[in-house]
Amino acid sequence: MGISVLWLLLMTLISGTGLSVIMAWLRLKSGSFWTAVIFHAAINIYIQGFFQLLTTRTSDLTPYISGEQGLSMALVTAVAAYLFWRKLDSLPQRI
Repeated sequence: MGISVLWLLLMTLISGTGLSVIMAWLRLKSGSFWTAVIFHAAINIYIQGFFQLLTTRTSDLTPYISGEQGLSMALVTAVAAYLFWRKLDSLPQRI
């Protein structure tokens, strides 16, 4: 059974938006783009490598929940992005 394209698009949109908020916050807080680069590399290593290898497909729903386009990634990034968004006032003011 393949994963619905609509599901993939929706989860990618949620995850991508969440990760963008987090990486933008890290970049603005540190003043360097390297924090976002390292964060992005770490996400790729852990999601596509480590956690994907630990995941066992137990049902047809497994791909919808785990992995890069799964519900778990979308929920975690959405919650984390919300927490980072709430800390916008701690960023240095730039004119």
